[in-house]
Amino acid sequence: MTNDKKRAQVIRVCFYTLWLVLAITQACTTELLEDEAYYWVFGNNLDWGYYENSPAIAAMIKFGYSLIPNELGVRLITILFITTYLYLLERLVKPKNLILYYMSISSIAVLHLLSILSV
Repeated sequence: MTNDKKRAQVIRVCFYTLWLVLAITQACTTELLEDEAYYWVFGNNLDWGYYENSPAIAAMIKFGYSLIPNELGVRLITILFITTYLYLLERLVKPKNLILYYMSISSIAVLHLLSILSV
């Protein structure tokens, strides 16, 4: 493995670790929004469908909440999915400058906010 590839790997691991730590910290310290609490109720009463939603978000919340019974549990699967999405997006785009790419991703405040909300 060349030095450039090693450096890129270190940068990648640092970015995704920092992203997860920040998302988990924010998820632990932020109260549930009304919509998240609404979906949490659906998660406690799983069914094949609801009037305006599919059961997928309710199942994700139920699984996460069964592992960690607090706000983090409600948001856990969403955090993991968004982080995986960002990694797959990076692999698809194949940016030449990882630091610039990560700075661009980090500067999108809406993306970070949505990465912890289970809505």
